[in-house]
Amino acid sequence: MSPLPPVELVRTPVQLYRYLLRCCRLLPSRTMQQHYKHAIRQVSSPDQVKCQRTAFVGTCLSSDTCL
Repeated sequence: MSPLPPVELVRTPVQLYRYLLRCCRLLPSRTMQQHYKHAIRQVSSPDQVKCQRTAFVGTCLSSDTCL
């Protein structure tokens, strides 16, 4: 698995969507990975990204309170 690019390089909604899916691979358990991947896919799809909701999921992934 290649290292994640810095989040500062994420510019478009599609890049954010793909970045969040890649971040899920870093979660410790398979169950958590599946849960967050499912949540990201429910919030958005690559063709129709809802930026605010996708950003919320990204914030949730990076905070300790959601894990």
